[in-house]
Amino acid sequence: MIQVKNLSFRYKNNLPLILDDLSFSIERGSILSILGKNGVGKTTFIKCLTSEIKNYSGTILVDSKDVRQLSISELSKSIAVVASNNPCYQNLCVADFLVTGFANKLTALKAPRKNEYEKACSVLDELGHVDLLNRAIFELSSGELQIVKIVRAILQNPKVIVFDEPTSNLDIKNQLIVLNQITGLSQRGYTVITTTHNPGQSIELGGMVLMMSGSHQIFGKTAEVLTAENLRNTYNLNVSIEEGRFRQYASFEDESGIHRLIY
Repeated sequence: MIQVKNLSFRYKNNLPLILDDLSFSIERGSILSILGKNGVGKTTFIKCLTSEIKNYSGTILVDSKDVRQLSISELSKSIAVVASNNPCYQNLCVADFLVTGFANKLTALKAPRKNEYEKACSVLDELGHVDLLNRAIFELSSGELQIVKIVRAILQNPKVIVFDEPTSNLDIKNQLIVLNQITGLSQRGYTVITTTHNPGQSIELGGMVLMMSGSHQIFGKTAEVLTAENLRNTYNLNVSIEEGRFRQYASFEDESGIHRLIY
């Protein structure tokens, strides 16, 4: 479904590689969590995947097609991005924002039709938030806005849905709601890629993990990658993992000797 082959990129010739010979593949319907500290290349990889960055070496294939060779319309039919902000849409009502997800199916100057609005309403209802339909975007809470963005991505009908830190600025309740929706997208057959700083969210989502630490990357199933050794090397923390009654717990000892829970 998605194949990344020998992907390397640096922002300037005199700077070190931020992506260094990265290779992995994931199947349709998989969830991939990309983990790592700030500045290790998580968002850079997303920009390569979505062709915002094209001057990299190596290849990224979606359904055997090089993403750099796709037109904007073709790319939007393959990949939807749930962006962290949409300032230009603040004054739209939710219904009008949602039907922008059909843009790749409409010809120039053609307005959305009644059936597009009905489809938007139907998907919003499936996710349990049809009450938001006539609200203005600027009126929504952070959690509500994230749900609306997920619905818009579904309406785009892509193969892959990408999230860049989808739970940032959300309270615990809304984090869980969004993580459940992401899991639901995988069950619908979408391939989901999400970046996060939180290993616990990778545990919640399951699937695959790409752990990034400078030029060193580890890819595999969540349980295989999220080991104490890998977490120590990635985050430079004294991490330990203990077996609880129902699941594992990871913690680290801070400079004052206090143990702090990671997940």
